[in-house]
Amino acid sequence: MSLIRVIMLFRPFRVDKPDDKCHIFAPFSGRKHPSSTMTRRHFTRRAFALSGLALFAPTATFAGGLEVATAFGPMSIPAAPERIVALDAAAAVAANYGLKPVGVTAVSRTSLTEAGAQTLRDIPVIGASTYGGQLRYEAILALRPDLIVGMVRGGADHSALYRKLSAIAPTVLIQSEGAGALLETSDALAAAMGLEAQARSDRDVYNARVAACRERWSDALQRGPLAVISGRDRQILIHSPISWTGRIFRDIGAALPPVARTDEANGVQLSYEEVDELADVQGFVYPTLDGQPSPEVQPVLNLPGFRRLPAVRLGRLTGLSDIWPEMHLTANRFLDGLDTLMNKLDAG
Repeated sequence: MSLIRVIMLFRPFRVDKPDDKCHIFAPFSGRKHPSSTMTRRHFTRRAFALSGLALFAPTATFAGGLEVATAFGPMSIPAAPERIVALDAAAAVAANYGLKPVGVTAVSRTSLTEAGAQTLRDIPVIGASTYGGQLRYEAILALRPDLIVGMVRGGADHSALYRKLSAIAPTVLIQSEGAGALLETSDALAAAMGLEAQARSDRDVYNARVAACRERWSDALQRGPLAVISGRDRQILIHSPISWTGRIFRDIGAALPPVARTDEANGVQLSYEEVDELADVQGFVYPTLDGQPSPEVQPVLNLPGFRRLPAVRLGRLTGLSDIWPEMHLTANRFLDGLDTLMNKLDAG
């Protein structure tokens, strides 16, 4: 039996600070993969996951003044809340749709539009994340919120978190069913903050673009798989079908490399020695920071074995600032970048 370590890995977490450093939060836990064949080199392969299930499942529009059923019991969302605290993904959703919360958890700058970043300028940060007790409850209380909206991740009991937050203000927590489900999670967060119309508009644009992409790129997509890659600790990270971008690839009908085809994790890690398993990939997407390859992926791009891959020798790579789209709005931005890659494939 091969040992494939499943870990909890979140997107690289970048915030604008004076030192402009990349801050990465990657809590993890290991377990054995139950159904793999053991070979020596497979001991270097790992998978990363983000999974869960909805704690808040609205059955109708809930923009305000409604009582909704949650996993923690019924809750009334106040009509026209004026002082919203937005946690985790809810912070980016609020900012990107022009809503100014009174407080937020730290937001990755890659998940924000330029206007969204301006919206959050000078907004108090009340903790790093809902994960692992990183909230400052006294700071939240001092903001006198009339609604708290946030996302929580799977793998833990969130009842204590909910009790503490709901003692401060009405609280809606949505637990994502995985990275590939974050588009729907973000729509639910938007609706909880009265932003349903904006979310629906971006969803409609996304669905129309996906249909157009499937038709326009049908021939190119039959030639071979695409891959979204990053890096960490001398490993190559490849997004899986249930990841942020894997969801988009699935929607447009793009295949992923066989090594990444797992439905148990957001992706897999290959050692540098296993780079040839990406030889059949016809195009790569990688993360950028300030217009340059991000620090975590640069060693992969410099790897001689990677540079020898057919797609790389043909220049079929595209760098994007956000390879972790969590909203239909940012998924549309990802499709913009993917269009650049597909044009390279067409030209080749």
